[in-house]
Amino acid sequence: MANLSHDLLLELKACLEATHGLPTEFLALIGQMDGSQLQIGWADVSTDTAVFNDNRFQFIKQLNVRGSIFYFIEQYCQAFLGNTQVKSFHEKLEELVSRDDTGLLRYNKDLFDFADAKNLPFIGRKETKKYFYLMFHGDPLVPKLLLVNGKSRTGTSYLKHYFSELSDSTKLFRFVGIDLRFDLENKTDELVQSVHIAKHLAIILDMEDRYKNLDTSLGKDFKYQSFLTNLKVHLEKSEQTQLFFLDHFKDTVADETYDFLTGLASLLTLKNAPGYLIFAGYTERGLDLLDDSDIPYAENIMESFSKEHIENFFEKIHVFLSAKFADVLPDELQASENFIDKGMEIFKDQDFNKNPNVEPIGKIAKRWYKKLKRQLVMAGDF
Repeated sequence: MANLSHDLLLELKACLEATHGLPTEFLALIGQMDGSQLQIGWADVSTDTAVFNDNRFQFIKQLNVRGSIFYFIEQYCQAFLGNTQVKSFHEKLEELVSRDDTGLLRYNKDLFDFADAKNLPFIGRKETKKYFYLMFHGDPLVPKLLLVNGKSRTGTSYLKHYFSELSDSTKLFRFVGIDLRFDLENKTDELVQSVHIAKHLAIILDMEDRYKNLDTSLGKDFKYQSFLTNLKVHLEKSEQTQLFFLDHFKDTVADETYDFLTGLASLLTLKNAPGYLIFAGYTERGLDLLDDSDIPYAENIMESFSKEHIENFFEKIHVFLSAKFADVLPDELQASENFIDKGMEIFKDQDFNKNPNVEPIGKIAKRWYKKLKRQLVMAGDF
């Protein structure tokens, strides 16, 4: 599990090269830190100057995998904030993280509230946001497979857009989303076979040509075990964590394909596998195989929006706008209760009737927020 994206690790590498060009300098820095917090020693890393920077980067990546990178960064940046390059890196990181009760840097929970996916706010979904917040911190109690289900119009498929946006904006992971109804190379009247999914994954992940050029007419004759073995090797070589999102299984996937999907889940739920998996709208057939294989998974049930969901969203918006635009926020919106009431005026009672459609509700809430924010930006000349 990577705590920082590869791009951020490269920036940290550049900072260390600027402040600690010699092996002895870096070893002195490490020597001042708590070894139990780092969880890894320097004993097996060569201090030969010719290969030192490469070996040090491998050391940094190991800290990242073990979840101790935030401790290292905090200690390092505290000592070298006087360096402009380190200061710039730290300020960038601070936009992504906040401090928890222990003072350690952690991913900022606001990231999971304000992802601007498909021009819609991510309203509610408390358990889903909590799951991914803990997952990206490597919580061992959080399974790497999530099953998301819900009634029609509750926004299950919208998660694909949400995680795609979160990936683009934070670089925490690479998002690999597949809509099994439309994204695969198969006839509209043909059920999805494992070969279709394998070929699509091979193309997205830039695997070997023999997999990118798979003959989809193989159908049931495709030997997927060797593909999964090669996928495992390919992912292990990757510098980035992958988040796979597969959606729309019902009446789309052939029964025998669930054996392949179970194998994919088994691969990605290995302790050190650099990836996570979401099945949205998984079927009873798939669940039976997962249960038989003892693969650990979590379940989230998506529900329609209630007034309380929207009120909580406006409350968070108020906190955000009050901090950023305190001098220009109108007097009638200064109090949280007044702000929420004003926001809720844009809705009608019938908007929250039985099983309301989350998409138009989300759009209305987002449109109001965007309009108000533009007015505040203009008033404050930001």
